Amino acid sequence: MSWRSIPILCYHNTSAPDGHTPEQLAQHLDCIRDMGFKTLGVREIVEIVTKKRPLDFPAVGITFDDGHVSNWVYALPLLKERGMRASFFVCTDFIGSGPVRSQSFAPKILGAGASFLQATVNNNPEQFMNQSEVKSLVHDHGMDVLPHSAGHECSFIREKPVAAKKENWCCHRLYGRDISGENMPCFKGGSAYARPGWFPHQENGKIHWHARDRQKRYNFCLADFKRCKDALEKILNKEMDIFCWPWGEFDSVSERALGDAGFQAAFTLERGRVAPGGNPMRIGRIGVSPRKSLGWLKKYLSLLRFAPLAATTRKKVKLTAC
Repeated sequence: MSWRSIPILCYHNTSAPDGHTPEQLAQHLDCIRDMGFKTLGVREIVEIVTKKRPLDFPAVGITFDDGHVSNWVYALPLLKERGMRASFFVCTDFIGSGPVRSQSFAPKILGAGASFLQATVNNNPEQFMNQSEVKSLVHDHGMDVLPHSAGHECSFIREKPVAAKKENWCCHRLYGRDISGENMPCFKGGSAYARPGWFPHQENGKIHWHARDRQKRYNFCLADFKRCKDALEKILNKEMDIFCWPWGEFDSVSERALGDAGFQAAFTLERGRVAPGGNPMRIGRIGVSPRKSLGWLKKYLSLLRFAPLAATTRKKVKLTAC
């Protein structure tokens, strides 16, 4: 029997206060196992999409974005207990040095926003997996680790102001400091790769705003993509030609830069079939929010497992909106 589609699930940090708890993740993994799915790494999925291997059993992809330390501390043991595989997309600017950390010796685990703030503004990457852990995922545990950009860079993308809270790490990142106690204008953050965006520049006490034109954004994307590719190849001593879009977004400019950087496949947050003959540069996933119920997961897996040919809802960004 030829199965219709591979559901690919996208998780992030697996810890409170804003990620899946280990208990939630365990329930999800048990659901996947009990429904008869086999877990595949993203390299195997790309081979299926490009028709280099058949899809002759019900399969699912489990992915974790950003490389948060909670993936190492909590998600990996749950996967190993069940004999399941997963793929981890990491931001190479946040991969520090140091030994493998156990749950007892891990730092106090912060939420995603506070972790990004600490890594990007305070230059402290302890909330993300380090080199030893990334190497162990691949060489000791048989998981896939692949690029998710170098710096997960952001820009302001909306005109409606937001509060400069810790979880709105993009506000602090763009000003280059923690502005929690300052009355600085802040807006919703999003991809600096797929959008022209808006960037603040302070001079003589005034804030000036600029956006990147297409050529500047292409140059920025190309440099970031090459840097993350080279860094992870050096750490793992493996070719890195599969990418995962930060923010789940892309457009024609960023997609061209990705190809020019040497990537042959990319994972997005598009919704649709993942099956032999698809476009390897646009392999879709579904974001799994901690608010999603176990019943939702069962329904989604059943739908994608037996779904007929379906149109794809793209997350390709229109440049007219920023």
